[in-house]
Amino acid sequence: CNQLESIKIDENNSRYDSRNSSNTIIESESDILLIGCAQSVIPTSVKEIGSKAFSGCSELKSITIPSNIVSIGEYCFENCTSLTSVKIKADITAINEFLFYGCKGLTDIELPNTIKSIGYSAFYGCTSLESFVSPEDLTSIGATAFSACTSLVDFQVSQNVTTIGERAFYGCSSLSELTLPQRVKSIGYYAFDGCDKLYEVYCYTSEPPAAYKSSFSQYNAFLYVPCDSKKAFMLDDVFGNFKYIECIESD
Repeated sequence: CNQLESIKIDENNSRYDSRNSSNTIIESESDILLIGCAQSVIPTSVKEIGSKAFSGCSELKSITIPSNIVSIGEYCFENCTSLTSVKIKADITAINEFLFYGCKGLTDIELPNTIKSIGYSAFYGCTSLESFVSPEDLTSIGATAFSACTSLVDFQVSQNVTTIGERAFYGCSSLSELTLPQRVKSIGYYAFDGCDKLYEVYCYTSEPPAAYKSSFSQYNAFLYVPCDSKKAFMLDDVFGNFKYIECIESD
């Protein structure tokens, strides 16, 4: 929609509507929002937001997803380059692929704890995003989900995360500290490659997660692990490459 700011549908149109002066195009029968613009307000009667609904809306600055929404389609907000703030109040379970791809102005995002997965390239290239708090129910971070988020300093991984996909944080050149909670089982190829400022990694798993040597590129970082597991990490083909491996101190 690029610089489109308003939408109005003829009231005699039986297939589509723009109810409540919402500046949207909604499929009347299904209650799916198909197209939005910079001045859109999502009506509470809408059930879904379709794929690419706001794609390329360069003038869209903020958006609130109301609690009535059950799903948000792929590519929905890709390349909304002026988008800075997102609040999702709906209890959705997935951030679908490419959802916020290329939203280089995004700084503030509020997500529900019901989200279980973050899809492929969902936040790729969100270069202004400095911090991210994972939803409590999150279990899977998809491939390239946060690649090229060059300002990302603080990423708080949910205690329920089990899988971190390949290149998930590739090129996050500002990331300085990482915590891997107890349930992490696998880390994909190049997941943290290009994280050149990574200085401290805290891994709370009882044994080394399945990973690849390419999963990390900064092996000069300090790796902190449970004392009972230190030997296993030192002998591991991947984690044994860290120059400094220390025990996590008990509280």
